Amino acid sequence: AIFRKGHWQTWRCLRLTVGLCVAAFMCTLFFYLPVNIVDAWMFGPFYERFVGGILFFVISLGSNFIIFPLLFSVTRHLHAREGTRL
Repeated sequence: AIFRKGHWQTWRCLRLTVGLCVAAFMCTLFFYLPVNIVDAWMFGPFYERFVGGILFFVISLGSNFIIFPLLFSVTRHLHAREGTRL
């Protein structure tokens, strides 16, 4: 939603990459934080289980930092290509 209202089609490469990395961080955080809290609460001991879940957060964050900018570049290309047909 932020990218839709932000006119991302006109953004330069560096601004877009930084924005996508921020989006990757926020999406990963908003997914893994509740999942790790509930998992640690239900299957305890809380702190050990929560710290163990941070490993999966870091792995997902690293992959999202790579995947978000790459796939968004494809989306940008397809949007430009389809926009010329209208």
